[in-house]
Amino acid sequence: MSMRLAFVGTCLWAGLSAVTAAQDIDLTDPVYEDIAPILNDLPQEDWTAPGGADQHWEGGSVLSFAQTVQADVRSNGAALQFAALTLDDDGADNLFIKVQQQDSSGKFSHVGFYHGNGAGGWPNMTGGAAFVALSAQFTFAKMTVTHNGAGTVTLTFSEIDGGNGVQVYARGGWVNRNGLGMGYGGFAGHSSIDNWGNAGGQVCDNFERPNGGLGGNWVTVNGTTSIVDKTARGTNTGRARFAGACAGQSTTIEADVRVNGTGLQYAAMLLDGDNNNNLFVKVQQQGGGGKFNYIGFYQGNNDTDGWGGMTGGVPFQLLNQPFNSAHMAVIHNGFGDVTIVFSKIDGGPGQQIYSRGGWAPLDGDRIGFGGFAGLTIIDNWGSSFVCDDFNRRNGPLGANWNTTDGSASIVSLAARGDNLSRSWFIGNCGACNDDTPPLVSMTAPAPESCACNVVPINGSVSDPEGYGGDVLEYRRTDQNNWTQAGSNNNERNGLLYNWNTAGLPTGLYFVRVVAENTCGLSSSAVSIVYVDHDSFSGLEMRAPGEGQILAGTACFDGTAWDRCFDEYQVEYQPGGGGQFNPVDPNNPVYNTTVINDPLAQWNTGTVGDGNYRVRLTGLDICGNTGAIQKNVVVDNTAPVSVISAPQECVCLTGQVTVTGTADDANLAAWSLQYTGGDAHGWVTIASGNAPVINDTLGVWNTDGLRPCAYTLRLIVTDKANVNCTGNTHRTDDYVSLNVGDCGSGCTGNETLTAKCKNSRKITATVKKGSPGAVVTFEVDGGQTKQETINNKGKAKASWPGNAPGQHGVSAELACGDVLNKNVTCP
Repeated sequence: MSMRLAFVGTCLWAGLSAVTAAQDIDLTDPVYEDIAPILNDLPQEDWTAPGGADQHWEGGSVLSFAQTVQADVRSNGAALQFAALTLDDDGADNLFIKVQQQDSSGKFSHVGFYHGNGAGGWPNMTGGAAFVALSAQFTFAKMTVTHNGAGTVTLTFSEIDGGNGVQVYARGGWVNRNGLGMGYGGFAGHSSIDNWGNAGGQVCDNFERPNGGLGGNWVTVNGTTSIVDKTARGTNTGRARFAGACAGQSTTIEADVRVNGTGLQYAAMLLDGDNNNNLFVKVQQQGGGGKFNYIGFYQGNNDTDGWGGMTGGVPFQLLNQPFNSAHMAVIHNGFGDVTIVFSKIDGGPGQQIYSRGGWAPLDGDRIGFGGFAGLTIIDNWGSSFVCDDFNRRNGPLGANWNTTDGSASIVSLAARGDNLSRSWFIGNCGACNDDTPPLVSMTAPAPESCACNVVPINGSVSDPEGYGGDVLEYRRTDQNNWTQAGSNNNERNGLLYNWNTAGLPTGLYFVRVVAENTCGLSSSAVSIVYVDHDSFSGLEMRAPGEGQILAGTACFDGTAWDRCFDEYQVEYQPGGGGQFNPVDPNNPVYNTTVINDPLAQWNTGTVGDGNYRVRLTGLDICGNTGAIQKNVVVDNTAPVSVISAPQECVCLTGQVTVTGTADDANLAAWSLQYTGGDAHGWVTIASGNAPVINDTLGVWNTDGLRPCAYTLRLIVTDKANVNCTGNTHRTDDYVSLNVGDCGSGCTGNETLTAKCKNSRKITATVKKGSPGAVVTFEVDGGQTKQETINNKGKAKASWPGNAPGQHGVSAELACGDVLNKNVTCP
């Protein structure tokens, strides 16, 4: 068996008021982290003065908290027991969130998310099971239940067993937000509940009274409830409603004000009273014109210096336009901004709005009004709804008021203040029966999504106790003023608005739906979107460079990024024009952003040598594009390297003219070199970077060289970047010859052959040599072997395990002649 009680009185939440909205909460059960206030991340209300007539205002409170209930709970003994906190009571169902001692341990061990009077779970619950074990058991804690207005119910335990521990559990899917009542429940009369109230720290009942019934503030519908040891207990199946008042901070105060005559007079709205200071915001008739013509943002009792740190203007200023009467609302948004909204000006639709910032205290829970000279008429005064219409006989304000400065009275069914008066309301303001704000949710657009032109705003707006209407508003995140983009007076679920962003500059925007019920309570759902009307913003082609010569595989590197990225392409076209084609036919489109990394590769062997244009193109989801183009050259042809003269195996002396060809379409350099004799490396004869075609490459001075065999080499390179390595094409040509006496010790018919097999084993063979003569074989100028020519005139040497590529092989004969060959290993 179980019981529950529900609080149905007035409990204005202590703490900052803020716009109610859905918050993404991880519904993993349990969550081990502190919960920040549900609404901390939402934008501040920042009304800009003067003349914000485009701002939405219907009168009544703009801001209110989600419904929250809190109490201290303690287990008592080892018997089965639980303590429950209830919300949303409407006489039919409600939230029933409990902590239970289940295992005779003497500690709470489980939590339950129920509805009705202990009914397990609710339809479409998300986030986990309705009844689960605690992450860690405890004996006592502060228990808080919050419904964020968008279906998520969060249970928080803090001050666990007197320490700093916190446990948080959450479930989603609650839709029956249609009740005003809140309270507590229990089973078997064991678990104690104390300091019952709300999460702002406002204790609505501390049960500090003798054992017995709950008292006149509670109505028990069924079951039994009682006070034991100055705490509440519940047994059997019970249900009760709280009928008392529970005051707390208010952030809105309003009234109808009207000038009376031409004498100096003002009407002031008082907020945040704490017996020390308060907001004192007034409208004043000055100068005998018979109309209000000034406003003042003060503190204390008409303190004309304003407050310290005031921003937004001077404390006392002229109205935009004087008037005789208006509905005056003063709002503190909970973040230091104080706003006056005048509506129904002289009975018309006009509005005037003024704002100042920098108010910090927000530590008082009293609201009221002030006046001067007993002239200005103040009527229909209240917060959220009319708390006092003053419709009673002339005389004192009545028992609901405490005048601390000057004097105040009722005259002709309205209030007036005299002698710098200040009057505080101490009654129960409950004329309107709906003390919960409307339900507002926004399912689209998703936070930080991209908005192109017309953006669907999806979600739901409703209030089962009387829906007033809603507006769609937006503002840039770097600005303060909201702009209305639509309005509607009907409850809806699904498409709420189509927001046309076509004329807005690119940037981040807050977009919100603000709903209001018939009692003047409002709540909103907010999202942030990126309106994108600019071209694709992040394109960079770091490689290849402009005019670069490419060969083999060409590598594209750079950036293709945009906040609203969709795709990018890398393409080429012939330099003379024509169709662009993807550099990689297998990947014509890329769907992942790249920042300073490889973009694509191009096999240039699939096209002919020549000039080309390459292009990097980006496309975002709004259809905006951007492109970068560069001109490149494809050159897959190796340079030409030919030594025409002297001929192979000739014998030379003196000045030797070397002729031939060193040429390429994109020539980098050439070098004519020799080796042999006393030169064990290559010695440069001549070099250049201009083409030589069938002409003199250089003159080789052989005077002074030891008679021996020599080899000439012509190296030619181009400017192509081959396979993204930075290496270029290179072609070598060799001619073997003799310098000096060409007959001594040689047959004159020797030949050298060389080959490299798949194992990369190089084998060199001299044929037609003199039998018995010694041959010195050499590979790449370093690995030498000496072999003797056999009776068949042959000598052979081999070197295994060579690297792939071209290698130079030489054989020095006994007479000093040197034979050379090039061999390529696979």
